[in-house]
Amino acid sequence: MSTRVNIVIGAVVAAGVLLFIAMNLWLGTLVQTAIVEIGSGLTKTTVKLENVRIELLNGLVQLDGLEIGNPPGFTAPHAVRLGTARVRLDLRSALSDTVVIDEILVEAPDITF
Repeated sequence: MSTRVNIVIGAVVAAGVLLFIAMNLWLGTLVQTAIVEIGSGLTKTTVKLENVRIELLNGLVQLDGLEIGNPPGFTAPHAVRLGTARVRLDLRSALSDTVVIDEILVEAPDITF
């Protein structure tokens, strides 16, 4: 192969690696913002979320400190509060007919009804 082709291939690989790193760094923040903004609009309440952790290579999505407020007229400060909610998928199964869930964890749920 020519030097020019090697440079192009190297640039494409480098761009892919940088994109993957950027997605790992900022995807959690983007998802957190979406959950808070869209959730608040849909429920007409306050939605708070301390942190979102997404590990693409491990098939992990974790929400920490999720709190969904009560609408006007309710006395409790919140309807739902979760310490941690985590789901871990078997990535090899993600594109198959059957998705394998390795772990579902809901820690410290506090639900008012």
